[in-house]
Amino acid sequence: MILAESWSAAFEAIASVPFNFGFVPEDSAVVAALRVGDGKLTLGPATRIDVTALPLAQKDPEALRFVLARIARVFPEGALVAVWSEKHGEDAVGLLEDVRQTFNPTWTFEHHFGYFLITSEGILGMGADGEIWGRRDALELAVTRIAMSHDACSLPRGEEALRVERDPASEITEAVARARDDSAGRAWDSEMSRELTARFVRSVSEGGTADPECQGALSHALTRLDFRDGFLAWVLNGMPHVTDFSEAPVEAWLTAAENQPPRPAIRAAQKVLADVARHQRPGQAAPELACGAYLAWFSGDGSRPRVLMTQALGEDPEYSLALLVRDALAAALPPPWVDTDDAVA
Repeated sequence: MILAESWSAAFEAIASVPFNFGFVPEDSAVVAALRVGDGKLTLGPATRIDVTALPLAQKDPEALRFVLARIARVFPEGALVAVWSEKHGEDAVGLLEDVRQTFNPTWTFEHHFGYFLITSEGILGMGADGEIWGRRDALELAVTRIAMSHDACSLPRGEEALRVERDPASEITEAVARARDDSAGRAWDSEMSRELTARFVRSVSEGGTADPECQGALSHALTRLDFRDGFLAWVLNGMPHVTDFSEAPVEAWLTAAENQPPRPAIRAAQKVLADVARHQRPGQAAPELACGAYLAWFSGDGSRPRVLMTQALGEDPEYSLALLVRDALAAALPPPWVDTDDAVA
């Protein structure tokens, strides 16, 4: 392990974390991979651990080593540890020292860029050797955040904000359930598949659906794997003209999508999937949530893939697409468009 001190690199890496995760990771220790060389900073993947879980990590260092090794396998050059917690004074130094003693024995990266405690008042830096680097004004990090956000967007605090809100006991839910049952009671044929394809296309293009009858029908359609996979491939290929998802050229569309993910199409589809999932009966929203998790993984959408995957498995522990996303995340498998040598992820 080579020790390195670079406040400027730390600011960029720390500022990127909330945008990569999709939320501000309060009371968390985040390992953020990065590479510095030839005047260039490249940001890699990151992982988060609750501060309250640090004592468990100290008792089971091999589990923590395994987590870090998954990131180092695809981005071995270096990393830092950033801690979000409102600790001040001696408590702040004590927390960073506790974090240092937790992570140092399990470090699997070539370089160590230090430990940083981020509070509302500023940032405290500590080297991997325990040397205090001092404090920096929070304004320096805020300037970096504004530059990265472009439109100074606000981020939710905590990953719970990434979950799809469920409303399984309302009049709307009952209406959606009746519509789903009615749709399931019809014989599935090419006419029905084309009809539901048109509904999906219209809902995505219009930015969502509030129609319970439509939500029920679309939910039933996603239970058919050929239709579901055609829908996913359609979104990832940027929503080309289509008349029937069940007959879509899935392999060709997914191959074309390996260049760059069409994020506007993905965001629009995520809105529809959330609308459809929100009012499903308990245990019936796994297809929508798993589709959302897969699209989030493909687009590199921070913590959203894990959050939606976990939510989908809570609906159906055996749902295969959610298990596929789980395995991809467990193996730190990047989406196919990511070049691990050059990409900022």
